[in-house]
Amino acid sequence: MSSIFICHSSIDKPFVRMLKSRLERFDIRVWVDEDEIKAGSSLIRTISAAIEEMAFLAIILTPNSVNSRWVQEELELALGNQIKQARLRVISILFRDCKIPSFLKGKKYIDFTDWSKAKRRKNSHEIFDRSIKQVVKAVGVDPENSERWSGRKMIKAGDFKRKLAEYFAPRAVTVHFFEDESGLDFIKIDNGDLTFELYEYWSKPSYFDLIHKVFLKPGEPPVTDLVIPQALVTTDAERDEMVTEMCLRRGISKEFFWSKIGDPQGDAAIIAAKSEYDEWWFDQSPLALVCDGDFGSRRSK
Repeated sequence: MSSIFICHSSIDKPFVRMLKSRLERFDIRVWVDEDEIKAGSSLIRTISAAIEEMAFLAIILTPNSVNSRWVQEELELALGNQIKQARLRVISILFRDCKIPSFLKGKKYIDFTDWSKAKRRKNSHEIFDRSIKQVVKAVGVDPENSERWSGRKMIKAGDFKRKLAEYFAPRAVTVHFFEDESGLDFIKIDNGDLTFELYEYWSKPSYFDLIHKVFLKPGEPPVTDLVIPQALVTTDAERDEMVTEMCLRRGISKEFFWSKIGDPQGDAAIIAAKSEYDEWWFDQSPLALVCDGDFGSRRSK
């Protein structure tokens, strides 16, 4: 198993969480401070021990990180380890344009800036995937042969959201996926009094615990991962039926919709229809509920 320590500014934590979630699908051990450092632990001692144990260190380059004292401390520990043991390799990941530190200028970096600038484009997940695979290759893992998930328990994204809404009714439920639609970000349940319940990867209970409670039968092994394969489980006939019904309801022709969907600017009816279509399209995406012991489970090794 390859391993990587992610050095970053806390301000860039949402991106780091996405990066960790994706890399773990390739059976890569990822060390992130919030997941590993326990209350009362010595930060320097814990980080130093982790860096010595990892094979790679990735520094997330942003204006936030290059000015962070903690990032500089972690890099000094890492570079000292690299010099002493000639083992640890440093990987630069450019997330947002910034002034690259002089000691990293000679190193090739993996560029995520195209994705960070295009997060709302429909093909943003493809841009993200290309950069992720560069990171995977950099740590010595073959991305074409390593990313796997269990197909035992799958559910459409739309059915996933509906079942959670039914479970918590009449309270409103928000299911928020990562912006590139590569994974689940959080589940929020509105209590109706300005307070809410929030389930994330790092919360206690986590959204895995909630998914186990809502979607699994008593005695089934716990969910250890949720994967969104880049696939659809719908047919052309189902898509055509949806578009026909939507266009009829909105008073536009199918021909007009398909001719304008690639460039809907300026036409309010097409913009609204495209938004409805995009939401329906994502709702057809299958979610893999990977359970303990399934292929691809973090505990299946």
